[in-house]
Parts: sequence; structure tokens; C-alpha cells
Amino acid sequence: MWVAGAASGQPKPAPIKVTYDAEHLDLDKRVLQFKLSRKADSASLVVIGEDGKELGKGSAGLADKEPNTWIPITWTQPADARVMVMKLRVEGG
Repeated sequence: MWVAGAASGQPKPAPIKVTYDAEHLDLDKRVLQFKLSRKADSASLVVIGEDGKELGKGSAGLADKEPNTWIPITWTQPADARVMVMKLRVEGG
């Protein structure tokens, strides 16, 4: 899906809509699953702990993933740490 660029008149990709929910988050196994409205290139995840410091990171290649399917991304973190915030960034193509 493409949207015409206002200034250039050239088509640009439609915004990517990201969907996730609590049923597709497993903190014990450190897996977050999400859906995208269109194809994208990559995803990165930063996990923040209760103290506001970064606990871990994860990344996933998305080139072969179809839109509207659950896509897993995993991360690593210390065993005794608790997750407070997750920041997911998706880069489109």
C-alpha cells in the first residue's frame, strides 16, 4: 500500500500499524508477539527495568513475514530483573 507524498508527488509507503496485546507477551520466556499492517524490514526491542535502566535488547528480521500474522521477537535480560517498559521500533521498506 502506498500514499502519495504531498511535497514530491512521489508515492511513499503507508504508515505501519503495529498491534500487540497481553495474551501475546510471555515475560518468563522473554517473547513479545506483534502484528504489522504491511510488510516491514526489521524490528528492534529495548526492555527497561523498574529502575529505569535498560535490561536487554532484541531484534528480528521481517523481510519474509506476512502482514497480519503474529511475529515473535525475543530479548535477553538478567534472571532477577523485572520488566517495566518495552520499546518496540519497526522499520519499513
